[in-house]
Amino acid sequence: VIIMLSYLGAIGFIVLNDWWEWLTRRKKGMTLTSKIILWCTISISVAGTILFALDEPSVTHLPWSERITVSWFQVMTASTTVGFNTIPIGALSGSSLFLLTVAMIIGASPSGTGGGVKTTCVTALWAVMMGALRRDHVIRFAGRVIPESRVRAAAASMMFYLLTLGTGIYLVALTEHQSLTALMFECASALGTVGLSCGITGTLSATGKAL
Repeated sequence: VIIMLSYLGAIGFIVLNDWWEWLTRRKKGMTLTSKIILWCTISISVAGTILFALDEPSVTHLPWSERITVSWFQVMTASTTVGFNTIPIGALSGSSLFLLTVAMIIGASPSGTGGGVKTTCVTALWAVMMGALRRDHVIRFAGRVIPESRVRAAAASMMFYLLTLGTGIYLVALTEHQSLTALMFECASALGTVGLSCGITGTLSATGKAL
């Protein structure tokens, strides 16, 4: 139930509206935005779950069915920015913390209830990268041209988000005596309004908490 509600909130009302109009036969198919949102959400969930299940030491003792479930739930709760956890975050390995940090930075989708830089922003920049490698004159995704205004907005959003996050991490690192990995995780969680924590938030100084 939590997974279903989290994903419904994260994919946003654009997808839900498209789905309803398709179901009531007002439209023949989904819009490009909805396809991008679903593609990115599924890709993050599948790739993140596999990497977490294979790498995280605290879940390797579990049977494969439970390991996949636990890994999926933890990646889901980071990418949809709902902030639940079924295993101690503070006990995770550095690679798993980094994986969840990336998921929190990407976050949910536009017109949704989650935080992060948004899946459409990341997908637009992915299309820019692939287009540059192919030396295309126009930016395409799934065979459809992405308007230049959308690409510019995505680049501006990503740059502003990363600058804000980077500044926060640097300032918190100046005031706190904690590992950089943990501080990066805490800052990404705070900026994305996720709510996950390594357990160090309560031990931060007043300046660190304010930042």
